[in-house]
Amino acid sequence: MGVVCIFSLLLKAQDYGIRLGPNASMVLGGDKNIFHVLDKDNNEIPTQPKIGFNVGFYARMPLSNHLFFRPELGYSAKGFANQKAVYQYIDAKVYRYDFNYLDFTPLLQLGDAEQGLHMFVGPQLGYLLLSRKRLENEYTEIERIINKKPSQIALGAVVGLGYELPSGLNFALRTEYNITPIASGMSANILALQGMAGFNLTNINRYHRTHRNR
Repeated sequence: MGVVCIFSLLLKAQDYGIRLGPNASMVLGGDKNIFHVLDKDNNEIPTQPKIGFNVGFYARMPLSNHLFFRPELGYSAKGFANQKAVYQYIDAKVYRYDFNYLDFTPLLQLGDAEQGLHMFVGPQLGYLLLSRKRLENEYTEIERIINKKPSQIALGAVVGLGYELPSGLNFALRTEYNITPIASGMSANILALQGMAGFNLTNINRYHRTHRNR
């Protein structure tokens, strides 16, 4: 029911579009060493950023000439990685920790109308769709690693900058931080840096209307 209401809200917007791009995400906090691995000499190898992707749908509703309400609904493949160097036959295996979310992000966009440079800020509500540890084709549930269930709902914060061309093509760079930890009682939170390319689909309708009226 909640998803239906969100879609209804998005479809009532004057502008709407799609966006996609890469994620570079990592884990922060005092408990991040739970995800460390050991090399052959029992030395800890800390986690590293993991490259994933994000894709979504956004809408834009003017509140004033320089302020817009921009709700988004998207899918984001976040997590982090850990490379275990075996040092035998130049072999190295990478453990990946996948945390994939369905995100609802009600942003405020500040800038010059729809086009040009703008910034956005707002909260994020994520629903965890998948959490696992992955080594090549082998998978382990995160619950078996941290001995508790991961947080199904994640509250986060988003801040970023974007630029939109008159054609409707737009680009953005933003940071997402999960305020909710990976699991209750843990000090381990996911931070993601996201790059995005998008297109304002409303421009297609405007283009057709303009050419019909000629």
